[in-house]
Amino acid sequence: MAINGGEDLGLLFTTDNKNIPLLNSMPATRIGNVTANVGVIELTNGETTTALEPKGYRHF
Repeated sequence: MAINGGEDLGLLFTTDNKNIPLLNSMPATRIGNVTANVGVIELTNGETTTALEPKGYRHF
């Protein structure tokens, strides 16, 4: 279903840094890093880092 189910979705997953070279032959985009900093979410753009607060999604 994730490969050819007809939906316009992105598949998110995590992998160890040693596996990143294996992804070079796939249409994958690296979007972040998992760290040991539990509960800390940061947005990094170049040398600028901004802390983000988890807020969730409000349906209505």
